[in-house]
Amino acid sequence: MRAVNVLLAVVGSMAAAAAASGAVIAQIEVIASDATNGAVIGSHTWTTTVSPDGSYSWGVTNGTNPSAWVLDPANPGSSPRVEGVSFSWQHDPAVNANFNVTAGVSNTTFTVNSVFLSFGTINPAMALASASVGVTDSATFGDVGTITLAGLQPGGNLYSARFNSDAGTFINLIPGGAVGVAPGGSATFTGNNASFPGYDPLPGGTASDMDSQFKFTLSRFDRATGTSTYEIIPAPGAAAMLGLAGLFAGRRRRSV
Repeated sequence: MRAVNVLLAVVGSMAAAAAASGAVIAQIEVIASDATNGAVIGSHTWTTTVSPDGSYSWGVTNGTNPSAWVLDPANPGSSPRVEGVSFSWQHDPAVNANFNVTAGVSNTTFTVNSVFLSFGTINPAMALASASVGVTDSATFGDVGTITLAGLQPGGNLYSARFNSDAGTFINLIPGGAVGVAPGGSATFTGNNASFPGYDPLPGGTASDMDSQFKFTLSRFDRATGTSTYEIIPAPGAAAMLGLAGLFAGRRRRSV
């Protein structure tokens, strides 16, 4: 049975737009394509100008949205659906992403990207990341009583927290797999960094941008809801050095 790819992305022209006007151009694009030949089945695009720290939400995060994006309107009963999405971003910096999607008549691959957020270089940096995906079995269609959630990030994970234009990875979270449930039943997959809710050192130590991504294949007709948070902060030593630098600068000015 063929699989279907679905791309759900948020792209923010953060640094350039913020520098030019204090605003950010955010875009969400939803594309359904056949994994075998790449043919596009359906798409949806949303763009808006928002403040540098902002959010966007559409639909619902739980339950069914009667106005869901049906990615193949010609076959609504068998099409993948996007029931709801929400995203937020702060120049602390932090990015969050949430989604509610349903697979179509075939196993469906979903990619959910957070906003790509640029900021002043933090060195050394620490970060935290946490993600959760809940899955619900279709009680009447597909492989009733079994849910398969195959992670497509490195190591078979569902979620990746990344930095420096995706050249660096803070952490990959949530190994996927198959789980047996009662017809219509549900299961939850979760993960977070080792010190959560505390912070761990960022590999390489330096960051100037960040984004996160869910990527997984969901068994046919089943539903997945996900939520995530990802934050980067200066390491305590860096904050202390900045404070000392300011103190020394102040003393120098007073001594002149």
